[in-house]
Amino acid sequence: MPRALSVALGVFAVLTGVATAVGASAQTDPAEAGSPSLSLLRSMTPAPEPTACISRAQAKAEQVMLMHTELMVTSLACDVAYGDPDLYQRYGQFTVTHEEALRTAQQVLERELGGGDAGAQAFDLYRLDLGNAEGRRLSEWSVERYCRVRQSRFDTLIGSRPEQFEGYVTDLAGRVMARQIGCP
Repeated sequence: MPRALSVALGVFAVLTGVATAVGASAQTDPAEAGSPSLSLLRSMTPAPEPTACISRAQAKAEQVMLMHTELMVTSLACDVAYGDPDLYQRYGQFTVTHEEALRTAQQVLERELGGGDAGAQAFDLYRLDLGNAEGRRLSEWSVERYCRVRQSRFDTLIGSRPEQFEGYVTDLAGRVMARQIGCP
């Protein structure tokens, strides 16, 4: 199994735990401040804003991973909404088709995150954070709204050829770069 798919499956396991914790906390009396679900929710904080300029390669790598994560969560959550029981298998095929882009993005990010074993561990945490953020979005929006919002992007990307996906994430990375104030 490709490492990217194995990481995706690991992220799904964490997302399932987060969704369970979020659902449990919604049913818990707020006065129960010591509940494990509330403790888990309190420990989750948004990622800090970037404090330094990032390279075009890093911006592109981040967009590759973000799109892959969104597709994963959509494929797991929206099969009924889209009337497609094969949604997750289509995501798996996307992962195989775009394995080179995923591997390259992972390598770029591992280098940016420290290289070596430390970079690989940091990358795994980065992917986990992306998955958790997307899982929280799913919980906050509701499955129906989430699937409606994600459908156009899913339909556009899931069957894309490598050069199409490359163009899409390059465009997104350009937008990220344009938002960096005072960066080259």
